[in-house]
Amino acid sequence: MISWPAVATREPLPSSAAGPTAGPCDATGPVSPSTGPSPHTTTSVEISRVETHRLVDVPWEFAAAEGEGFKSIDHWRDGHVSYYAEQGVEIAKDTLFVCTWFRLTDHA
Repeated sequence: MISWPAVATREPLPSSAAGPTAGPCDATGPVSPSTGPSPHTTTSVEISRVETHRLVDVPWEFAAAEGEGFKSIDHWRDGHVSYYAEQGVEIAKDTLFVCTWFRLTDHA
């Protein structure tokens, strides 16, 4: 197994995106392999869980799994609001985020 600090990632949905306001999404399974840490190793990303949450409902379990060093869920929210503001994206408390958990595997 390849070591990587993050086992989750997120992306805000555009405000015009249709879909559920929260809950699981059926988009799990393996993703195509890519080159790993050496030319003779490939890495596969397996999506293990996908959920959609409003910013105010993103659970600490997810925020901690992102591996970005946040100390609390409020710290995580503030950090992401600031990050997206720097990118010109306004994030409100009801902005939907797609929260994706994953595993990296290596194949020699």
